[in-house]
Amino acid sequence: MRVPFLHHMPVRFNILPSADLKKLSSAILTAVQAHPSIMSIIEEKDGSYYLKYRPETAFTFPVEDMTDEALEKASADFVKPFDLSGEPLFRCRIIKGESKSIVLMDIYHVICDGFSLMKLKDDIGSAFAGETIVEDWNYQLLKEEAESRSSEKFRKDMEFFANRYDNPGWVTCLKPDHESDGNTNSRIFLPFDFKQKETAALEKKYGLGKNGVYLAATALAIASCSNSEDIMFTWTWHGRSDARRMNSVGFFCRDLPVALHLKRGLSLSALFEDISRQVSEGISHGSVSYWEEKGSYNGNELVCFLYQGDFYEYHDAEDVVSDAGELQRPAGAGYNLLDVELLDGKDAFGIQLSYNAEKYERQSIESFGRRFCNLCALMIRSDSNTVTVGDILSDIAK
Repeated sequence: MRVPFLHHMPVRFNILPSADLKKLSSAILTAVQAHPSIMSIIEEKDGSYYLKYRPETAFTFPVEDMTDEALEKASADFVKPFDLSGEPLFRCRIIKGESKSIVLMDIYHVICDGFSLMKLKDDIGSAFAGETIVEDWNYQLLKEEAESRSSEKFRKDMEFFANRYDNPGWVTCLKPDHESDGNTNSRIFLPFDFKQKETAALEKKYGLGKNGVYLAATALAIASCSNSEDIMFTWTWHGRSDARRMNSVGFFCRDLPVALHLKRGLSLSALFEDISRQVSEGISHGSVSYWEEKGSYNGNELVCFLYQGDFYEYHDAEDVVSDAGELQRPAGAGYNLLDVELLDGKDAFGIQLSYNAEKYERQSIESFGRRFCNLCALMIRSDSNTVTVGDILSDIAK
């Protein structure tokens, strides 16, 4: 069975001319072998699929010499579907061209989330520098999580989310433009017209972290588009609750709900305090992705907010990589109706909207995105103690 391109995490690293490619090849192999999830396959048994550690997987990453033209063609053709019939879930090529060198990597998303990709990148750097890679606990953590599903904590966490969020009346997504069973993923990037530092004061004052202002903008943008006060969606937490998870490569993400009653008289300060509280409570009960367990909210999908950070702005101390970027994936299916992804880097600061193009017209998503960007700017430049939700929504309507 081959999986759709949505589940790929393909990256191209542009390598500095002075880099020792054979040493880099060895470092990549060392880092890969240090992480059991990457040395794993998908195994089918009795109609179900399981992740299986296969340490005998014989990865090799030879340095390939070719022309610059052939290098670019290899890069363009690199991303292909993964075969889940016992084949490796990681690919890598090291290519030396006439005037440039690159490293191409692709990882199946089920064994590696975004935080893990950064961890793998850092561990390759550590191996290149001759440093020891910290032990990976992925399979032990998977075992503990499987066992925890019968625990009292898991039951109480499910109960917490059910009591807080599983009630009628929430608007969870934009109304689709089309009724369709199709699923074709498309993307739009919109840059912000403000700087990262402009959100810092709000983040610090209300304990919002990197997500809070943008969670508020997500809720307000949905409310503005749907003419509703009661908004619920999810945000993705990286799930790194202890040092073992921080040092492991795997998939630990949790999608946690946020639900907001956006009364027009509600002050921005009260809105931020509510978001901060829900984020904190969600993490404390984050043994479970509630709506994934339930399957849906009364048959409806939820917008998902993800903080993507600045992985592709790559800087290393070993003078190996000049820059990195996501490889283009062929058109494929999406996971959600609409994902709001925050790109928070020096070269790209804005939102990327991933949406089902069979359900939404591009202009509808662009309109939502422009509202989102304008809402962020309005909130960070307003007096959060005196300005209300109604004030903000009125300004956006104008």
